[in-house]
Amino acid sequence: MAASPSPQPLAVGETNVNLSTKASDAMILKPQQTTQNLLKPILNPIEFIHGEPTMRFTMEEREQFAREEDLHQAVMIKFSYGKLVLSELRKLLPRQFDVKGNCKIGKLSFRHLLVRFNLYEYFV
Repeated sequence: MAASPSPQPLAVGETNVNLSTKASDAMILKPQQTTQNLLKPILNPIEFIHGEPTMRFTMEEREQFAREEDLHQAVMIKFSYGKLVLSELRKLLPRQFDVKGNCKIGKLSFRHLLVRFNLYEYFV
């Protein structure tokens, strides 16, 4: 193993032949130009309807969101009262909807469920 000599100060007019290609810590921590120039998403304004905050989306925005999140065959169910027991609803709802294939049931909030079907015929 060869020992590397310690760097010596350069004489006047002498050029450095060992240019380091390593990036310094300051260069690594410096924010990249690409991250500074990212576009911020335009958020829809929030309206208050009957005292509840509401956002309005166009049909194109809804369709794009459904494709991105794989929600094109999903139904949101809202219960008017009562506490939801998810294990019971996962047994009951496929029988109630007569689903022969798979459906995923998840809890969105204390009164809302999201039901995602794997086949389009169950969604319709």
